[in-house]
Amino acid sequence: MNGFVLYKDKGSMIKKMDDELAGRILKAMIDYNEHGVTPKGEKTLEIIFEAFRADIDKAKERHEQVSRQRSEAGKRGALAKHGKGKQSLAKPGNVKQIKQNGTEWNGKEWKKKGPDL
Repeated sequence: MNGFVLYKDKGSMIKKMDDELAGRILKAMIDYNEHGVTPKGEKTLEIIFEAFRADIDKAKERHEQVSRQRSEAGKRGALAKHGKGKQSLAKPGNVKQIKQNGTEWNGKEWKKKGPDL
């Protein structure tokens, strides 16, 4: 996923923080979204981050679900448009084919029909 969602209620939490803590939270969200890394070492940051982690996970799961659904819909659309694979060759019929010059198709090749001169 190329991004993450920041919901309004969490945005209001960030606005109440000082700039330094808000910046560390934002960087922790980016690191988690890109690399799956959670903040370690600072208890305050770890605790606050958990509120954002659930939203990031939920948005990522929803994105993957929508991607799978769209992929399946695209596959079904392609099959409907182009058929379900290559068309098989028609079976030869029982009707003989004869050209105007008198040659006849025997199922493998054209042969001259009639008496040889």
